[in-house]
Amino acid sequence: MKMIKGNLKSHTYLWDQMLEINFPATLTRFTIPMYYCAGRYDYNTPSELVAKYYEVIEAPRKQLFWFEESAHGINFEEPMKFLTICLAIQAECEMAGRDDSQKLNSHSERIKEY
Repeated sequence: MKMIKGNLKSHTYLWDQMLEINFPATLTRFTIPMYYCAGRYDYNTPSELVAKYYEVIEAPRKQLFWFEESAHGINFEEPMKFLTICLAIQAECEMAGRDDSQKLNSHSERIKEY
């Protein structure tokens, strides 16, 4: 219920602004790690557009996780995969904060399998 209310409120205040932003033209450089989770069958954010946008992004670390059996609700449609990836990203970020680059690189290789 809270999620529905939050979505409705977001749409009320942000939708018009969102339609005006050209993300690939204006938001491509980031100073923080960027992680994207996307459903292959998502009609709201089509996978072709997600892939193209991901390619132009510059970030210290970036990764795109595809959910092959999902549309827009990846956390509901593939909940265990979503949880596993979120926990892996959290662990990677915690390791990066400790500047343990050898462990971080090893961990990054493991989460790429998702």
